[in-house]
Amino acid sequence: MREFFKQGIVQILAQLGICTVMCGAAIGLLISSGWLLLLSDEGRNKTFLIPALIAFAFVIYAYIENKRTCHQKGFSSTGDKIWGIILFMLLSALITVLFTLYVFIPWWIPNYQGGFLLP
Repeated sequence: MREFFKQGIVQILAQLGICTVMCGAAIGLLISSGWLLLLSDEGRNKTFLIPALIAFAFVIYAYIENKRTCHQKGFSSTGDKIWGIILFMLLSALITVLFTLYVFIPWWIPNYQGGFLLP
């Protein structure tokens, strides 16, 4: 039992270390390339919010319609399953992008004008 907890702690620490390095690298890349400034401006201006919400609603409708037709047929073909997976991945990506652009970045760095985040 002790070995089980020891392995679990090692796995958690390894995961935290990898996530810290990867998130730090991603933020460094976004800062150095200017993408973080661009994303921060989009979060403030909300230029693409309405088209993104329309696309989000369309993907939700297509996903629900796909599930409904498969349920009506009583079975799902391989194409239906692949289409469902694609729609689910698209839905997840849209949720992630919308949350990151319009909630997280404006909350995290409200008045970002470029440059380093740390003094």
